[in-house]
Amino acid sequence: DFPDNKPVFHELEYTISIHENQSVDVPFLTLQACTADSFPLFYSIIGGQGEVNFAINMTSGEISLASALNYELRTIHRLTVRAGSSGQPSLCDYTTVIINVLNVGEQ
Repeated sequence: DFPDNKPVFHELEYTISIHENQSVDVPFLTLQACTADSFPLFYSIIGGQGEVNFAINMTSGEISLASALNYELRTIHRLTVRAGSSGQPSLCDYTTVIINVLNVGEQ
């Protein structure tokens, strides 16, 4: 069985604001793509600015921090995320996630 329909993200671009002290490994956004096929979808971060700070659960689409953020170093992160089907050939869609980092007053 081969996939006939490519997955489609619900949005072309997602924008979210999080505080720089957001906990590592705690999901703050769940991306979702859908397809008319019965093949499971797999998510991956394939590029962007600051993508090393982020991780995505490949089956749920949950994005979390892989490392702490620092507002003074970067205030905006832009990720390119791929949703791909598990069939062959793998059909895919892409979306952009913009993460605005909010400053937390330092004492």
